[in-house]
Amino acid sequence: MPESDLLERAQALLPAMVDAVEALVSTESPSEDVDACRAIAQEAVGIFEGWLPEPARVEQHGGRPAWRWGPDPPRVLLLGHLDTVWPLGSLARLPFANDGQRLRGPGVFDMKAGIVQGWAALALAGVSEQSDVGMLLTTDEEIGSHASRALIRS
Repeated sequence: MPESDLLERAQALLPAMVDAVEALVSTESPSEDVDACRAIAQEAVGIFEGWLPEPARVEQHGGRPAWRWGPDPPRVLLLGHLDTVWPLGSLARLPFANDGQRLRGPGVFDMKAGIVQGWAALALAGVSEQSDVGMLLTTDEEIGSHASRALIRS
């Protein structure tokens, strides 16, 4: 594919990327609140729907939810996390904001925008679940990845 075609496809995907970041940021996900982490993992499944033909799934590991897409185990793994250090209620004083140049809100940079960039990379690369690429999003990174450590290693 010519580079200009890829750039056009990436630019066309940008509005959906911003919407996805907003949806993720608008779902609070403090590490200590396992119910909130379950909610963000399920929300991420719904947001991801349509990015690739195969659906994502939520698995339980060590009592914690983990969002997964792709083969188990993949040869290449995109690894991220959905949990944040921001306590419940943070959105009331620091709501998601988009000034046309910057996105702001709890978890935008660590790491909800990065998650969406990973989704876009998968979509733009045209990978499928039959490839050897997968993505894993944990919900305990901000508190040491104790529950997900074995999953990440595997």
